[in-house]
Order: sequence, then C-alpha cells, then structure tokens
Amino acid sequence: MSHFGSCAHPGCINIVVYPEETYCPFHREIGWSVAIVGAELARARSKFPPFHSAHEGYAVILEELSELWEEVRKYPKYDLLKLQTEAIQTAAMALRFAEDICGSVESRRAETPVQRETEKT
Repeated sequence: MSHFGSCAHPGCINIVVYPEETYCPFHREIGWSVAIVGAELARARSKFPPFHSAHEGYAVILEELSELWEEVRKYPKYDLLKLQTEAIQTAAMALRFAEDICGSVESRRAETPVQRETEKT
C-alpha cells in the first residue's frame, strides 16, 4: 500500500491512504482520486518551494508527463499502480502550476470585473 500523505481538507484528521478507504466525508463525496491528487499536492508543497516561473512549472509537468509516458509505453505489460501513481503526480503538478503561476481561486475571486475596470481608468 502506497501512502501519499495526510488529508489536506481543513478540519480533517483522517489519513488518506492509497488506494484504500480512510477518507473524511468531504473526500468520499468528491472521490478518492481527487483526494489523492490533493494529498500529493500537499506533499509536494511541503517538500518543494513554489514554482518561480511558468517555464519551471512547465518543465516539472513535462518531467512528470514523461514518466507517465514511459509507463504507458510498456503496454501490454505495464504496471497499473505505477501508471496511476504517475498520473496522480502529473495532475498534482498541473494543479500546482495553476495555483503558483496563475494565482489562487481566492485571489481571482477578490478581483471582480468592476475592480479591473476601475484599475484601467
């Protein structure tokens, strides 16, 4: 059993283990794959600083995607667990790119169309 980290959902005390059970009610609703990607994203954040540029983020995503491609090319003898692991890591880095380079959802919500128009004038 692989372990991707603890639940990143606020207030959740459960451990997210892959691919088995233990999820908070929030994670049961959104599905285990989304929970696992979130846990992988939290693990990556704890180990590595934010992306410094879009180029760096792209390079990290490309590296993860290349690792996934290496597993896919082993067809028909590929290992489903390795495929899943690489897909999860690729998804987590794509989300990290969106957050680190494009900004958080909260910051985009704070910037309303009215505020953008006011800044132009």
